[in-house]
Amino acid sequence: MNVLIAIGSFYDGGAEIFAIRLANALSESRQVVFVELQPYETDKKSQRKLLSPAVKVIQLGKNVPGFLLHKYLRKGRVRQRLKHYYNASVEQTFGKVLKEYNIQVVHSHCLQTDIYFTRLKSKYSFKLATTLHGHYELEQKEKLLGLFESNHMQERTDKYVWVTQQQNETLDNLKVPNKKRNKIYYGIPGDIAKACTVYTPDEPLKIVMAARGIPEKGWKETIDACLLLLKKFPGKLQLTLLGDGVFIDELRSLYNHTAIHFYGYIEDVLPFIEDAHIAVLPSYYKAESLPNSIIEYLFCGKPVIATSIGAVEEMISYNHERAGILIGLVHEKVAVQDIADAIQVYLENPELVAQHSVIALQAAQKFDMKQCVDSYTALYEEMLNEPVMQQ
Repeated sequence: MNVLIAIGSFYDGGAEIFAIRLANALSESRQVVFVELQPYETDKKSQRKLLSPAVKVIQLGKNVPGFLLHKYLRKGRVRQRLKHYYNASVEQTFGKVLKEYNIQVVHSHCLQTDIYFTRLKSKYSFKLATTLHGHYELEQKEKLLGLFESNHMQERTDKYVWVTQQQNETLDNLKVPNKKRNKIYYGIPGDIAKACTVYTPDEPLKIVMAARGIPEKGWKETIDACLLLLKKFPGKLQLTLLGDGVFIDELRSLYNHTAIHFYGYIEDVLPFIEDAHIAVLPSYYKAESLPNSIIEYLFCGKPVIATSIGAVEEMISYNHERAGILIGLVHEKVAVQDIADAIQVYLENPELVAQHSVIALQAAQKFDMKQCVDSYTALYEEMLNEPVMQQ
C-alpha cells in the first residue's frame, strides 16, 4: 500500500511535525509521498529538513509563480482566472503523482488539504483519511458546516482521526457517523528516557519551554512568572526558551536577564529538554489539541506545568496520577501568578520532581511511534477493504 501525506505548507506547527514523523516512520515499510499543497504560504521551511530521504516530497503548486499567488490570487479582477489556472495546475500534478506512485491512500493533515482532496474524490480513485489537529475548532461553526456541505466532505472522507474530546464533539456537530471515526494518539520516534529526573535544592531549577512562536502559547507569561520568582528566589531559576518568530524576537528585545535564555528555532529540541528539570506549556491557544511539546517533555521524563486545554490532562496522566501540575484558564488567558505558584511547588518540594518524572515516563508510553504506525496502518487497510463510496 502506497500513501500520500498532505499538509498545507511547512508551518512550524504540531500538525506539520506529526505529519513528518508519521511519513518517516511509514516510509520504512512502504512508498510514501509527502505533498505540500500551498508551497508559497511559508518562506521558512526548516521542518522540511526533518523528512527522511526515503520520502518523496512534492510541491503541488510549484508551477505557479509565487509572486502571482501572493499578489493576485485573493484580490482583483484576475482572481478567478488565476485561481482556475492554479487549481488546474495542481490537479494535473496530482493526477501524475497518483499514477506514478500508485497512491492508494491520501492522508490529509489540515483543513485546506481536506477540502482539496474531497473535491478530487469525484475525479480520482483513492481512499481519504484526515487527522484533526485543531484546525476545525478555529473555524466558526456555521462556516465549517457550509464548507462540509458544499464540498461533500462528510460523504467523501473515508475516515476521521481525532485526538481530543472537543474534536469528537465537532464531528458530532458535523454529523460524521461513528463508524468513520477513530482515536489515534500521535507518535514520537526514539526511545523513552531510561532514568527519571532528579532535582536537588543546591542547584538552580532548570525550566524549558518549546513551542510555536505565537503569543497564545504563553511565552510572555512564563517569562514574567520566572522573573517574579527570581525576586523571591535569587539565582534559583534558569529558563530555556526554544522557538522563533516575530513575537519571540519582540520578547528577546524586551527581556534581558541572565536567567532567561532564548535559543530560537532548534531542529532537535530533545537534548535541551533532557537537560531541564521541569517543562512548561501554559497555552491558551483555542485550537490546542495534542501538543507535540508535551509528548517530548514526557519522553524525556520531565514534570509538566501546563494549562488544562485540549487533551493535555489525558496526556500527562497515568493510572489516575498526573506527571505535573495543571493550571486553569482565567477569561481564556493564563495568569502569571498561577504559573509562578506551580513552579514554586517544585522549588519548595524538590522530591516532587522525581515523583512526577516517574509518572511522565509511564505516561509517555501511549505515544510510542510503533504503536501509532500500527494503528494508522490498520486504519488504511480497513479503508481499502471497504466498498467504494458513491461520489
